Amino acid sequence: MRRNEIVALRLNMIDFRKKTISLQYDITKNGEARDVPLSTAGLELLKLV
Repeated sequence: MRRNEIVALRLNMIDFRKKTISLQYDITKNGEARDVPLSTAGLELLKLV
């Protein structure tokens, strides 16, 4: 993930069940929406926030 995508990250973009982050087209560099898989460690860190 790019820095601006991380800064724009909101809780509703995280799917804890599917272990993904859904990035909307308006915050990605190429203007295309995409899902980013989360590692187990990354998922655990996000649960702490």
